[in-house]
Amino acid sequence: MATKKKSKKPAKKSVKKSAGKNKKINQVLLFILAIILPPLAVYLVKGAKRDFVINIVLCLFFWIPGIVHALWVVTK
Repeated sequence: MATKKKSKKPAKKSVKKSAGKNKKINQVLLFILAIILPPLAVYLVKGAKRDFVINIVLCLFFWIPGIVHALWVVTK
């Protein structure tokens, strides 16, 4: 006689994550990234869209307007 094996699924553990705390940390990291590498910060927030291209152009011409634009996008 063949017996059917019952697959045991691991019990899901309910882990409460502090969403507010993680969001603050993410905002701080994005803020720092916007100062160091503005196009990357804009890309992480908006993706490869119009704001990303605008930020690359601003960074190529002048670095400071690129930083200002990235900070504006991150805090928006």
